[in-house]
Amino acid sequence: MYYRTITQIEETVLGCCIQVVGSVELAQTVVNTNTFLQPENRALWHCLQEMHKKRQPIDILTVIHRLEGLLNSQKQPLKAYFKIEERYRQFREQYAAQVARKVDRVVDQANLQYYCFVLVEAALRRQLFAVLSRHDKGEDRKKMLDLISDTTTDVITLLNALLDYNEKDYALYEDLLKVQEQFDKKVQKIQVSRRYRLLALIQGLQETRGLVEKQNLRLAAQLDKTIDELRNHAKRYALL
Repeated sequence: MYYRTITQIEETVLGCCIQVVGSVELAQTVVNTNTFLQPENRALWHCLQEMHKKRQPIDILTVIHRLEGLLNSQKQPLKAYFKIEERYRQFREQYAAQVARKVDRVVDQANLQYYCFVLVEAALRRQLFAVLSRHDKGEDRKKMLDLISDTTTDVITLLNALLDYNEKDYALYEDLLKVQEQFDKKVQKIQVSRRYRLLALIQGLQETRGLVEKQNLRLAAQLDKTIDELRNHAKRYALL
């Protein structure tokens, strides 16, 4: 059930990126190719990233066209995401239907970053599972793997608990610290992105207020109130 939900969220994020202008730029501040669980979704994110970098228009038709080009390329850059040959073959045959299904799952762009962060947390759980699987700790390892599988525990609490529990196991502790550093960098990147967009919004409202000040005092006062609320929100979450 958990992995089915994650797959649905992946499709929702990709559908929004295809349908809503600016969504790829927003999503890439949070996710990367390895964030996605399903190889088909990794391949599609690769395609969207490439199109975004080249400033190509993104919609259902252009994405299908670009996927066709990548799949028919001699280098076959998308094949690396598929460990099972048969699954890659099926994707080559059904890529257009894959894109169409994701478009049906469009989410409000206001919620896109939240969904992306859910995927980041799920990817972190998989990374922790992989780290612990490399270290044979018998019954202790089983307890820790069970803890990772408990999705009711948030990942920060989970990571801190694992660090405390394995403090004396130097090799495992070092691996867990690396995971924590990667996660902290991801969170910091998200905060910077939020700060940039919030500052841009405040600046835009200030410019609008300057234009309407003489013609509509009531609207100018409403804009002042909104700007103050945004500034207070930014200070509360250390974004200013």
